[in-house]
Amino acid sequence: MKNYLWLGSFVGVLVVILLSVDHVAAGSLSNSISAQLNAGAGNAGFETQNSTELRILLPSIFQVLFGFLATAYTIYLLLGGYWLLTARGQEEKISRAKDTIRRATIGLIVVMLAFSISSFIGSTLERSVQSGSTSQIRP
Repeated sequence: MKNYLWLGSFVGVLVVILLSVDHVAAGSLSNSISAQLNAGAGNAGFETQNSTELRILLPSIFQVLFGFLATAYTIYLLLGGYWLLTARGQEEKISRAKDTIRRATIGLIVVMLAFSISSFIGSTLERSVQSGSTSQIRP
C-alpha cells in the first residue's frame, strides 16, 4: 500500500509540475492579452478590474483545487478498478480494491458537493453585491 501511495504522490507531483509549466507559458500570454484589453477599455472610458484582487482570484484558486482533488480521486477510482480486475479471486485483494473504490467514490461525491456549494454561495453573494441588497439574499 505504501508503494502505491508513493507512486501516486510521484505521479501527482509530476502532473502538477507539467501543468504549472504550461500554465506559466499560457499565463504570460494571458497577462499580455489582459493588459492590452484593460488598456483599450481604460482608453474607452470603461472601468477595469485588477486581476490580483482576492475576490477575483479566490474562485479561480478553488476551481483549480477542486479540479486537482477530483483528478486524484478519479485516479484512485481507476486504481481500485485495476486492483479488482487483477485480484484473481484473492479475497484480501478484492476487499482492498472494493474499499479503495468506495473511498474514491465518497471522495468524488464530497468534492462535487463542495464545488457545488461554493459555486452557489459565490454566485449568490455576487448577485447580492451587484444588486446592492444586503438585507435579503434571494436564490
